[in-house]
Amino acid sequence: MGVQIPPLAIAGEAISENAWGTSRAAEETGVNGRMALKVEVKDAGSWKRVLEIEIPPEDVQTELDKVVAEFQRKAAIPGFRKGKAPRDVLEARFGHSLQSEFLDRIIPRFYKEALKEANLVAISQAEVGDLKFTKGEPLSFKATVEIWPEIEVHGYDGLKVTRENFETAGDDVEKELLRLQEIAAKLETVARPTKETDLVVVDFVRLGKDGRPIKKTRRDGALIDLSSPTLLKDFARGVLGASAGEERVISVHYSEDFPDKNLANQDVQLRINVREVKEKTLPEINDEFAKDYAGAATLDELKSRIRLNLEAEEKLRSRRAMEEKILEELITMNSFELPPSMVKDALDDIVSRREKEAGNLSPEEREKLREAFSPHVVRNLKKTVVVSLVGKKESLEVKEEEVKAEIAKIACEEGKEVSEIEKELQKGNGFERFRNAFFERKVLDFLLSKANIVEVQTAKPVERLIQTP
Repeated sequence: MGVQIPPLAIAGEAISENAWGTSRAAEETGVNGRMALKVEVKDAGSWKRVLEIEIPPEDVQTELDKVVAEFQRKAAIPGFRKGKAPRDVLEARFGHSLQSEFLDRIIPRFYKEALKEANLVAISQAEVGDLKFTKGEPLSFKATVEIWPEIEVHGYDGLKVTRENFETAGDDVEKELLRLQEIAAKLETVARPTKETDLVVVDFVRLGKDGRPIKKTRRDGALIDLSSPTLLKDFARGVLGASAGEERVISVHYSEDFPDKNLANQDVQLRINVREVKEKTLPEINDEFAKDYAGAATLDELKSRIRLNLEAEEKLRSRRAMEEKILEELITMNSFELPPSMVKDALDDIVSRREKEAGNLSPEEREKLREAFSPHVVRNLKKTVVVSLVGKKESLEVKEEEVKAEIAKIACEEGKEVSEIEKELQKGNGFERFRNAFFERKVLDFLLSKANIVEVQTAKPVERLIQTP
């Protein structure tokens, strides 16, 4: 973690003019043994610490001597051979440069040592100030830094939480059968205008207010089902009746709860070019269908499989709902603020990813994006912090043998070699994400084991359809 050092501020701090000479005090201290680095940590909130750091004079002198020696070797001063200029001449000529180089080296080095000694993990650059340095004396400074929030999480032992049990009805099985039927449909390209039951292959791009295409919003060769319940109604209406080779400009309205906050509650123009019109023919749902498209011996066996899968999905959904409820309750019971840099970094990442997708954003667009995602980011970060703190408090950790066993399990499920999974995890920071996910699972398992779970039978919630494109 870097140290933010404002050169002008430090240059104006209490640094003695005689600080550059050889220190007798440092030499005498060295005879009696090296003095220890002094570090005093003061709390300035759950996520901020002020480190008051004092570097022993012998270490100060050693670093000073190194800097001066390097300048001496490199400096070309009229009247002296290279590397032979006296120290006092160097200090007179390069005093400010010597000082800057010295501080740039010694402060980061001992700041890192101080963090280690204080057992702190910084998540931001340190703000350095109150620098004091006089010949023969220790060099002292203060470093203000943001850290991972430190609070004592409580309230999870016996926390009441509801487990909603959803009964899988025959209608659910029939809906899944119809979904499989749609997947198994045969498509045939036809030379006629589109109907409501057709699929179309289209190229489309979003247009700005000036009618020009917006960068990185173009999609080519998109296969779109006009009968899909998730398709924007305006899009389906706009394409209806078009033939292959036809180009249209249509207007679509995105609902207020559309996932992409930049498009939510917006009216947008799209330029569409229809490449192909495809007619859909659905297979009959019978034993033959079950055998050909699902590998089941009979239709009844397929229905039984579907029911089991749906029940497993509902159990997983119910578990995730409990986990979310527990974390939300713990955040409420254990109020804390996040370090500003933690939130800023997360929002910066969102803005950066959006700009990679859609091109450069204006300052107003960046700010709007930050405001839209800020509540979501803060909530997710607080959940991450709570999981981490509970894990630390309960001494939960991910062991190497557990990681190996989980990788072997994944390899078996996916029909791959362990080495293949490991190779995939080596990309980017895959192993770190894998370990973090495994750690989170252990903590959530622990929290559920401590909770007071109340079982209730409830009606299955109506699924919210995510509209596209």
